[in-house]
Amino acid sequence: MGNAQQIPKRDLEDWKRKYNLPKDKVDLTFRAFNSQKGKNGQITKDKFLDVMTKEGAAEREFAEAIFESFDKDSSGTIDVREYMALMGVSFGGTIDDKLEASFRLFDEDGNGELDRQEVERMLILVMKSMLKKMSAPSEQVLKAREAEIQRIIDEIFAKVDADNSGTIDLEEFKVGFKEHPDICNFFKQF
Repeated sequence: MGNAQQIPKRDLEDWKRKYNLPKDKVDLTFRAFNSQKGKNGQITKDKFLDVMTKEGAAEREFAEAIFESFDKDSSGTIDVREYMALMGVSFGGTIDDKLEASFRLFDEDGNGELDRQEVERMLILVMKSMLKKMSAPSEQVLKAREAEIQRIIDEIFAKVDADNSGTIDLEEFKVGFKEHPDICNFFKQF
């Protein structure tokens, strides 16, 4: 997405308003982007993954999903506007902004619907991240909790898949997570 060395002040103000962020967060986020970008004015996937995993912010697989959901043009890099959208949703934004970003994370194939495998993969990534923070051996714990994982997925689909299609579209996702804070709270931990 273009060579974004500078961003107009007007864009920064629009971003601040859109995500309801204080000026210091906007400045901090922009400085963070500038410290990570390459000579082309963009952050490569490798650099993004390196920073996310070194900082302990996410497991590699989860960081990859985050990167891919915000690399809107599939260029393999994130430009300043894509980065601002990512940080805006992380630091501010509305509930709908956060739910839409979460949905994009889950929707690996980009078809606008979540199937059981996509929900299971993200649930496992979230649980791995939680277990890593607790210094627990994630693979052993996940194997022991396989039945519980399936039960959670069944519960998510029972509560959120309003038309019983076996998939969850964006509207079902947003309504379901708003109406069922127990599910939403589980994912908010991470």
